[in-house]
Amino acid sequence: MGNFFRSILLAYILIGVAFQSDAYFWIVFPLVQGVLLLFAMVIKGAEVRFPLLKQWGIAVVSGIGIYGLFALGKVLILAIVPSMFESLKDLYGLIQPKSIWHTILVFVLIIPAEEWFWRGYVQTRLQGSTTYRVFLSVSLYALAHLASGSILLVLAAFIAGLIWAYLYEYSKSIIVPLISHLVFDLLLFVLFPLL
Repeated sequence: MGNFFRSILLAYILIGVAFQSDAYFWIVFPLVQGVLLLFAMVIKGAEVRFPLLKQWGIAVVSGIGIYGLFALGKVLILAIVPSMFESLKDLYGLIQPKSIWHTILVFVLIIPAEEWFWRGYVQTRLQGSTTYRVFLSVSLYALAHLASGSILLVLAAFIAGLIWAYLYEYSKSIIVPLISHLVFDLLLFVLFPLL
């Protein structure tokens, strides 16, 4: 377990460096994600089984559902705590793809890296009940977002991560949460940006 926790600590450090490099975020963050993806694939964690047709549908619907939940969250934040929305806009300005190359990196590197590392590597290494493994892996995933300085991003990562972690447990294939994550980011960053 020592190597496992060292790998989590290293991930936190690398992600922290990426979030602190504002001017170079779109250079550093993909490099960090590439390292995490390579690490997770070399260590072999994730199950890669072709999803059943029903699982494809669940993946797509869950991605749309997460987006809908976040759209509702935006409305509530604007109505209840509008001052939080300004900090969210600043964060979104940092992480939103600014070019076609950034968008390509999100879909071919960053999303697969997040799923492979946090679900495929971290979640599969944890021992205990399904609920325990899901809760701990999602908590670790959400805490990695503390480096952004946004409590809203941590909360968003926890909520979305919870769904993706359960999808991985349910399907026993990294492809299902990966599809859900892709659909969510497609809606969030390309088709219907919330900011």
